[in-house]
Amino acid sequence: MPGEVMTVEEVAKYLGLSKPTVYKLARRGEIPAVKVGRSWRFHREAVELAVLPPSSWEGWLVRLRERLETPPSEEELAQRRHWAEQTRQLREEIARRFPHQTDSVEILRRERCRRMRQLAPEDGE
Repeated sequence: MPGEVMTVEEVAKYLGLSKPTVYKLARRGEIPAVKVGRSWRFHREAVELAVLPPSSWEGWLVRLRERLETPPSEEELAQRRHWAEQTRQLREEIARRFPHQTDSVEILRRERCRRMRQLAPEDGE
């Protein structure tokens, strides 16, 4: 699957490493990763490139070039349109609910914290 995204567990299994080692490599920037909330995400191709010796990059670069030159399929385009629409709707909802604030990441964090407090049992229960 082009552009496959992997979790820490999948990267650990794929590379034959422990999960703590994968976390450490991600924090150091030795394996390219993105932190989404409290979890890390890795692109399979970036992980491969990070761990391959430079002498074997040629095959990877050929595959990347082919992928970039190949137009996306109708399914990929439909998925991109779907996510763009979902993002647009989420931004509109944020703007409607919080009209005086512009930092959507901070708004989402506060909303998540508020919901967590509502779900948490009261002290003494």
